[in-house]
Amino acid sequence: MRPEALLHQLKGYEGFSLRPFARGSANNLFEVVGPAQPTLMRVHDAWATMGVDRKRESRLWQLAGQQRLAPTLIHWDSAHRFCLMQRWGQAAGTLVAANATAVLLAFHRLPAAPQPWDYAAGLCAQRWPMARQWQAQLLASALPAGLCHHDPGRGNWLSQDGEYRLIDFEYADWGHPLWDLACLEVEWGPQIATPLWREYYVAVGQPLNDTELRALAGARRLYLATAIDWCRHALAQGGDQAQLQPWLSRYQGLLDQDRY
Repeated sequence: MRPEALLHQLKGYEGFSLRPFARGSANNLFEVVGPAQPTLMRVHDAWATMGVDRKRESRLWQLAGQQRLAPTLIHWDSAHRFCLMQRWGQAAGTLVAANATAVLLAFHRLPAAPQPWDYAAGLCAQRWPMARQWQAQLLASALPAGLCHHDPGRGNWLSQDGEYRLIDFEYADWGHPLWDLACLEVEWGPQIATPLWREYYVAVGQPLNDTELRALAGARRLYLATAIDWCRHALAQGGDQAQLQPWLSRYQGLLDQDRY
């Protein structure tokens, strides 16, 4: 169903139009033209979800919004096809370590029921024979498990007047904070991630020592392997090859170089 047809099913939105706003890796964003409150519509793609629980995503998004860590969620479609959100800020072009750390740490500390987590279990043991070893490195970290975003890369941070908020909580769930810190380095680069790591460890009162750096290395390798499998899955499901193939090549190149 076309996005406009979905929007017009909502009471009070029958006469509004849409204009393209942004294209993400798994969702399309549209600006809703007309309402008094600046509003965006996110249309969910089905091909790139890899087991996403949309009900959980909407619950965590609402929780983050209540704490001003995410734009306010206005409406979530009961069939999980789309949602409406407050339009807040713009896509962040960079991250100031202290401000971004405050948001990320606050998200990690949101109340959530502990769940079993196992990043290596999602990877094929034959394709990724080192996955368990990488996870063992991660588990040596002194940081406790908690609620993680699992995708704080470029495109999922908004900025406004020096403040940041997160969006897109498809993969948010209980996990290890090093996954988010590893994602930051891979997707934003060490020049942004390294100051943020230091701020994060100071904020939690833990030294960023050799054990933690090795744990981060294990997390980065797990992240890269998972990102490679995500790209392969998305391509197999008919995803945009022009978008996905360069990502796959980059992730594979980083892991092949074993620079970590």
